[in-house]
Amino acid sequence: MIRAVIFDVGGVVTKDFNGFGILAKKLNIDLDLIITVWNKYKLDIHEHKSTIENFLKIVKEQAKIDADIISTWEKIYYDNLDIDGDVLKIIEKLKGRYKLAVISNTADLHAKLIRKKGVYSHFDKVFLSYEIKIAKPQKGIFIHALKELKLNPADCVFIDNNIKNLSTAKNLGFATINFQNAKQLAGDLKSFGVAL
Repeated sequence: MIRAVIFDVGGVVTKDFNGFGILAKKLNIDLDLIITVWNKYKLDIHEHKSTIENFLKIVKEQAKIDADIISTWEKIYYDNLDIDGDVLKIIEKLKGRYKLAVISNTADLHAKLIRKKGVYSHFDKVFLSYEIKIAKPQKGIFIHALKELKLNPADCVFIDNNIKNLSTAKNLGFATINFQNAKQLAGDLKSFGVAL
């Protein structure tokens, strides 16, 4: 029986947006440069071995620009961070009947902005990669969440839009949902016996 519903944030609870594309256009930086640097440092950022600020400083140096890239990025990220209203309605229906949690790969700066928007306030527990220093799809972040929630994997549904993350959760025994949209999510939750 499902006792907890666990959500990823980016692309599930919040809508995806092309932040790097916006940054590249605003500061006239080559998008491929931003993506190359991001891909090099992403895991370290998510595991708090590096920071978004460090990543942005490297982009600034390599792009040879003078702009305040950190403040520009914060504004872009915050202004474009939108909660999916239809997913939020589902979360509100689940509240009080299931433990609601987040397992998300994120960085300190992003988590502060997400928290400022009130996203995490809808959940009982929030497990963030930069705090735990383990990123999805590594199984350690899921095991940490289970211990904190005092649940077994079979008690949980994990929702994400990344197949690798879902594969790890499924291999551990979680029920999993590959998020596409709120309507599909509602149907998949019902198929696992989750009452909406």
